[in-house]
Order: sequence, then C-alpha cells, then structure tokens
Amino acid sequence: MFVSTMTLALVMGHLLRPDAGLWTLTLLYVGPDQILPLASFLSAIVGVLLIFWRYVVGLVKRAWYALVKRT
Repeated sequence: MFVSTMTLALVMGHLLRPDAGLWTLTLLYVGPDQILPLASFLSAIVGVLLIFWRYVVGLVKRAWYALVKRT
C-alpha cells in the first residue's frame, strides 16, 4: 500500500494539533494488543449467552408478556 507524504502529513498534522483533544490523541495508541483482550471478553460473554440461549429467550419472553399484559 502506498501512502503519499502529503496524505500522511495531513493526517498526522490534524491529529497532533495542540487543540486536537484527548480522544483524538488516544486513537493513536489503539492497536491489536489493546483490542484483543476486549474481543476476548466480549466473546466470553457471547459464549455464555449462547450456552444459556434457551433460558435467556424464555426470560425475555416472560418479561415482554408481563409488560404487554399490564398495559
């Protein structure tokens, strides 16, 4: 992939401005080593949800019917 010097200068110049803000500067530090633990955590939650999917659906249905029945 070829990135011209001008494109890189435009992007980095915008990110490194004194008034860029903390959020913009934080984006510079996000890489795979920071994302993998988050992905692992989310996949564990989804795995547990899928193991007990039948019970989760039943709970949601009961809650929905209870809310609809009261209104």
